[in-house]
Amino acid sequence: MINDFQETLLLVDDNPTNLQVLYQTLEGRGYKLLLAKNGEDALNIVGKVHPALILLDIMMPGMDGYTVCQKIKSDLDSNDVAIIFLSALDDVKDKVKGFNLGAVDYIAKPFQSEEVIARVETHIKIRQLEKILEQKNKQLEEDNALILESMGEGLLGVNKQGIITFINSAGSKITGCLEDEIVGKNFHDLLMHTDKNGHRNPIEKDNIFNTLRDRMVRQSDNDIFWNKDGDFFPVEYTVTAIEGETDISSACVVFKNISERKKREKDLHQALKTVEQLQEKLQAENTYLKAESSYLQEEIRSEQNYGEIIGRSDALIKTMEEAEQVAVTDTTVLINGESGTGKESMARAIHQFSPRKDRPLIKVNCAAISESLVESELFGHVKGAFTSAINDRTGYFELADKGTIFLDEIG
Repeated sequence: MINDFQETLLLVDDNPTNLQVLYQTLEGRGYKLLLAKNGEDALNIVGKVHPALILLDIMMPGMDGYTVCQKIKSDLDSNDVAIIFLSALDDVKDKVKGFNLGAVDYIAKPFQSEEVIARVETHIKIRQLEKILEQKNKQLEEDNALILESMGEGLLGVNKQGIITFINSAGSKITGCLEDEIVGKNFHDLLMHTDKNGHRNPIEKDNIFNTLRDRMVRQSDNDIFWNKDGDFFPVEYTVTAIEGETDISSACVVFKNISERKKREKDLHQALKTVEQLQEKLQAENTYLKAESSYLQEEIRSEQNYGEIIGRSDALIKTMEEAEQVAVTDTTVLINGESGTGKESMARAIHQFSPRKDRPLIKVNCAAISESLVESELFGHVKGAFTSAINDRTGYFELADKGTIFLDEIG
């Protein structure tokens, strides 16, 4: 036995001897045994007790076993009762008739006790398993219903004809439709009939229609659904085909309203566009300021094109004009003047006017170089050229290559 519950068996036979043998065969095996000597008594007991299994004789006076079986199976309150026919009729037609009426098995008379016990135990186990399965299915349905109701996303089913077969509470809330207002309606005609511009949506482009056709899972966040009030809202949804025994039976649509997300995306896009416009404006202003600065610097240079030398006297202007003339040549220039009169500044001005202005101006304080080191300082030396030459040295003239060298305090 699968559990300790005592199942009830009803033994029906018009022959008292047969009833006694059946009773003795099944007694002590954990069953509650009830007896009936005709069809009428059997039906009365079934109406009151609802047995798990009936061992039913066919050939009885008055109401035969076939009629009893037919009445039991036609009653919704008792059609789950298992019936095993007992009969000396061993013709195939008789057996088929019994099975067609709803019997689960057939035991030929005279019967063997071992066969009766085995068949009864088998069908009791089957019945118990069916009850367990029924309970599990019921629990599963309740659990599934709880899950569907607790989902934050909408969930609806669509059959092969495009008709909505169910919708959960979240789906009803999102669409604004009660269950009885949406179930039985065509999905496309109710929720996706028109785009946001008022153009009719062709059903051939409907993701639900195409999933029902080719079984492919489809996702979208660029479509809209229409609600009960005739307003549309952006929606994200996934469509999955549900396979039947031989073909697609329906499709499941999981969806949610993404109006807030779309609004945030639009605001972000607008903010990025504004930032881009500000960057372009800033870049344009920077370009303008650079051009303006360059222009002003050029104006300053045109007005005071003497670098560090400031002045507008005729003598200074004449001197600077001469410096500009000589700067474009590679001629050696002698700059005379008392200390502090700006000889170095003049040298820098000449260098700045020259084609060599992008190369260095090398300044050499000749007064600080001892006579013995003049050659080494100006022209350089290699390691070991003299006692203190421990490394190679690059001379000032080489440093000033393609540039300008200013020999200060040469006198």
